[in-house]
Amino acid sequence: MSKKVKGPHEDLTYRIIGAAMARHRRLGPGHKEDVYQRALEAEFEKVGLSFEPQKNLEVYDEGRLVGYYIPDFIVEDKVIVEIKAFATLHQKDLGQAKLSPTLTGAFQFLWQDASFIWPGIRR
Repeated sequence: MSKKVKGPHEDLTYRIIGAAMARHRRLGPGHKEDVYQRALEAEFEKVGLSFEPQKNLEVYDEGRLVGYYIPDFIVEDKVIVEIKAFATLHQKDLGQAKLSPTLTGAFQFLWQDASFIWPGIRR
């Protein structure tokens, strides 16, 4: 029998997923990302999660600022949440998920879209 391995920030990600699922049940699929963004902000506030929406994170290459990464949310200064409003994640989006924790030092990355929530990163 295999023992479940507890992931980083598992209790927090459980609360985030619960908040996202609650809003998704009420709204349903088919909305634009900004609708889900505002709805999830309201739900995070309702359940007492602190968050920063769309914070500009600087990206450097050899000490030179080359751009910004702007996640939809940073929750409790520990988890990045990206909202994608489509039914299937595409390879380009998976690449962003793999790159983001490298740039930010985040331990967990969550995607929410119109039909499912996918915790973690596929490696």
